[in-house]
Amino acid sequence: MSKGIKKSINIFANLVAVICIIAITVPIALKNSKIQNKLSTIITSELSQIIHSKVAIGHVDYRFFNTLKIEQIYIEDQKRDTLLFIPKTYLSFDFWKLFKSKFIFHKIELNQPYFDIVQDKNGKTNLDFLLEALKSKNPKQTSVIEFNIRHFILNKGRLDFTSLKNIKPISKGFNPNHIQLVDINTQIAFRSFHGDSIKLAIKNFSFKEKNGFELSNLCTELTSSNTSTKTSEITLDFPQSKIKLGSIELKYDSLKYQKKPLETI
Repeated sequence: MSKGIKKSINIFANLVAVICIIAITVPIALKNSKIQNKLSTIITSELSQIIHSKVAIGHVDYRFFNTLKIEQIYIEDQKRDTLLFIPKTYLSFDFWKLFKSKFIFHKIELNQPYFDIVQDKNGKTNLDFLLEALKSKNPKQTSVIEFNIRHFILNKGRLDFTSLKNIKPISKGFNPNHIQLVDINTQIAFRSFHGDSIKLAIKNFSFKEKNGFELSNLCTELTSSNTSTKTSEITLDFPQSKIKLGSIELKYDSLKYQKKPLETI
């Protein structure tokens, strides 16, 4: 065997050894309680800066090989009321991007989240600021946290929606001004992102409404932009029946949609 080949083999072996050492030592370091506390502080600070509101988390635990378990996530709205509380969250990230001081999350799983959404008399909700913060991109603002979500899972969620816009007394039955959903479950796969266009697949979506309505499952694929939304065939499962719908396309004015999405469809 020539010296050149031996040298190449040695270089390759050393490279593999370094990679193996890194792959072993970094996960061990991330299990250290002091480092996990530091992670908790970084995540809290970064998220607060991104959404411009208070974020608090209880504990961060690293799960081998590329998952963070975060307990007790609390997010306030701009009136300092509870907007979102999640007892347990799992975030999967790109392990090798850690060496560039980046947490790039590509999968998120929320367990038993609680959403408290309130719509004011002008039609704005306490969720609007959060959506705007996640949409806006400031090229001068750098962050160690990035979201490139490809898979979204929600288990046993709960949602309260209260509207103060059109308060009309309703004696019984469904009240659109006060909606309570429980046992919300969904799995969504994000297929592609191109500018303002997004394509996703709703693999399953189910919930129960406080008055007894129950959706056992909904599945479809959806493509949306700032001018239209189009679905593939929609399958709806209910406890005693099943419905299949053809594709649906909604078109709307892009400028009006950006201001009031629910009122321009």
